[in-house]
Amino acid sequence: EGAQSRNNGDAPYVLCSAVTEDYFRARGMRLLRGRAFTGADREGAAGVVVVNERLARAFFPDGDALGRQLKLGGRDANRPWLTIVGVSADTRHPNRLELSETPLEIYIPLTQQSFAQSRPGDADAMRSVGLLARVNGDPQSLKAALQNEVWAVDREQPVHIIRTMEENV
Repeated sequence: EGAQSRNNGDAPYVLCSAVTEDYFRARGMRLLRGRAFTGADREGAAGVVVVNERLARAFFPDGDALGRQLKLGGRDANRPWLTIVGVSADTRHPNRLELSETPLEIYIPLTQQSFAQSRPGDADAMRSVGLLARVNGDPQSLKAALQNEVWAVDREQPVHIIRTMEENV
């Protein structure tokens, strides 16, 4: 909101992840400003996002990103405005190591995913779900238990890959 068009009007490439309240803590990611998501950030509530530091610097170089608004797909997209409630430290993603620099990133609450993506076909954009678990002890020994816990909730839920963070990197 209020930013000038960039890249000849083309929208920049931005990674967008729908995450739960505990995501930043589980990943060990620092919030530099603002807050993480809470139980109040559910469907029906005002749309919120957390952005990474690189995105905040790129689009709001003269001020703080907190309280500013953005739309997934650009300002002219037929989507709701989302308010920035937090800025996270930049981080590399083990499954995105092919990127030569830290990407621009937006995190939306998983509970607001359908709200934030309100156009046909958007559901396909985030149809897979990753489960991140911070554990004490040897993570290898918990792989089978983790799979069993997922199936205890939904026996039909596919569990494709279970790896430790070290294996992922």
